[in-house]
Amino acid sequence: MATNSGNDKKGDHIRRVGIIFSGGPAPAANAVISSAAISFLEDDRQVVGFFHGYSNLQDYDSVTHRLLPDTHYRAFTERDLRGLRNSRGIIIGTARANPGKGIETEADLDDPQKTTRLRNVYNALVDLEVDALISIGGDDTLKTANFLYMYQQKLPQTARKFHVIHLPKTIDNDYKGIDFTFGFFTAVDVMAKELQNLRDTAHRADVGTGALRALREVVTRLPSRVRQFDHVAPDVRHAITMFIQRFQVTVRRTGAGHNPRTDVTSDIDASTCTVADCSSMHRSSINCSNERSMDRHTTTRSV
Repeated sequence: MATNSGNDKKGDHIRRVGIIFSGGPAPAANAVISSAAISFLEDDRQVVGFFHGYSNLQDYDSVTHRLLPDTHYRAFTERDLRGLRNSRGIIIGTARANPGKGIETEADLDDPQKTTRLRNVYNALVDLEVDALISIGGDDTLKTANFLYMYQQKLPQTARKFHVIHLPKTIDNDYKGIDFTFGFFTAVDVMAKELQNLRDTAHRADVGTGALRALREVVTRLPSRVRQFDHVAPDVRHAITMFIQRFQVTVRRTGAGHNPRTDVTSDIDASTCTVADCSSMHRSSINCSNERSMDRHTTTRSV
């Protein structure tokens, strides 16, 4: 029986690593991608980033739809990643393609039709000689990562297999069992600043005009910002709703002879606190000044 030499390290068989970013965007996406890629490159391993999530992988065919470098994926170099962590956007793009869609139970993994796209992903990664896949995404992407692992468990022992590691990502912090994920604090910070700007607008404006103008901004501006992310956690949505309702009450008070400057300011302050208080974080320990720095911390989960 062969034994490892003293120079062998755990994981030496992993020579090529793939990275996928799937689902909605999130702040610090490039920082997470570059950090993962650099850690492997510095250890003399190859890293490839797949463009647009699972879009091309799930349609892979060894004859009709082969994956081409710089078209469907990028082989990262250290130069590609230099300064990337401070840039916006997602260097490899993202998409909502879901190869695990339609798979509900473990028995579904034995159904050739339901696992067609999952099988295509597996074949693509094997043909590209990927030894480990880093999956970055939300709930559905986590399920897909788990399905990829379970799918491989059903293959013959002699079949080639790859490791699957999932890194949680969501700006609305709705991951069960995880305190927070990267990007969440920046998302909360953006929302809080929007509300603070509206408060200042109302505070400095004329009596009736300021309240109405700020209310109009809340109704038209904030929802459009929220819709960029397709879905928002119920607690944040509730906070926005309460904010609008408070403003409506303030407008009615203004007509009844209340001091609008005092009423508007106090109502918006209360609503701003609601956004922070309603978040599913440890409410007493969150401080906006720490949001940027805490985005640098990520949570990984092996699947």
